[in-house]
Amino acid sequence: MITELETESAVEQNETSKAHSSNSAKQDQINSQLVEALKEENVKSFSTDTEKESRTNIPERFIPQFVVFPESTKQISEVMKIANQANIPVWPVSQGKNWGYGSKSASYPGGITMVLSKMRKII
Repeated sequence: MITELETESAVEQNETSKAHSSNSAKQDQINSQLVEALKEENVKSFSTDTEKESRTNIPERFIPQFVVFPESTKQISEVMKIANQANIPVWPVSQGKNWGYGSKSASYPGGITMVLSKMRKII
């Protein structure tokens, strides 16, 4: 005989599973849009890849959902459109000698970290 508590637990697990599946589907869709805009080699979306790209000397940090490497202002614009449509924050990172002025790690979990190291021209 199934108890009321077991039923509630099963319902909660099912809801959690649905939410995770929905988030995963949304993340896959955003990943596809980013790859289409930037090329596959310029988008990282797996936790091990995004963790590596967001490493810093700051002891407490957050891991982004995506790390992107735009090569042009057009690609930056595309990333911003995708992020805006999905309501995802973007954390831009320049690759200069800026110790003490900022960090590769955003101050919030998830989001898109935009690394500008492939931007080679000042326009």
